[in-house]
Amino acid sequence: MAFPSVYEMFVEDLTTVRKQHFWEYFSGATLNSRWTTASGSVAIQDVVGGGMRQTTGSSIYDKASITFGSVRQFSPTANVFITVCKADNDNSSTNVGLGNATSGDLRNVSNDNVSVDITSTNTYIRLSSVLSGSSSNLTDSTIPVDAEWHTHKIISTSSDLKLYVDGVLNTTKTSDRPALKLMPSTFTLTLNGSTATTDVRYMECYNT
Repeated sequence: MAFPSVYEMFVEDLTTVRKQHFWEYFSGATLNSRWTTASGSVAIQDVVGGGMRQTTGSSIYDKASITFGSVRQFSPTANVFITVCKADNDNSSTNVGLGNATSGDLRNVSNDNVSVDITSTNTYIRLSSVLSGSSSNLTDSTIPVDAEWHTHKIISTSSDLKLYVDGVLNTTKTSDRPALKLMPSTFTLTLNGSTATTDVRYMECYNT
């Protein structure tokens, strides 16, 4: 069936105003211009299913991140975020999700954010959230940290945050939930003074 527009693929009632919705396949020769590289380096990988790779420098605690610059389009209490990603499992701390900081730092306690946290020194993948001015709050899932591709889905509501890993609800938390408008971000930190990488091949976010 052919549709006259992308909008009409998702709604039948054309009097309804569709809420903010974006998706990114990280394909093509270069990173889409809507993204801002806040630190480190970013390249689209020329391999099947490779997606985007961001790479830190080689000094301890060097960072790499991309954001939407200062375009914060997503509600902190009514959104769904989905990503397919994997992290360097040797020497990195990786966060992929929604944040408020132009630096893309999804662990910065000065800015609201919510993300999936994949840190090589931890046992499990974690759900991370920050309410500006409070400490970072991390909740373990039951999924061990590894260097494989996983699909992560975070649902933010006015009462809680839920993390799904590979389609299964795994973690729910109610503390330190963001209160400010958010934008898609990815963040990588090297922990031992060699380069660290994060690969992302899909991202989607929409207000609910």
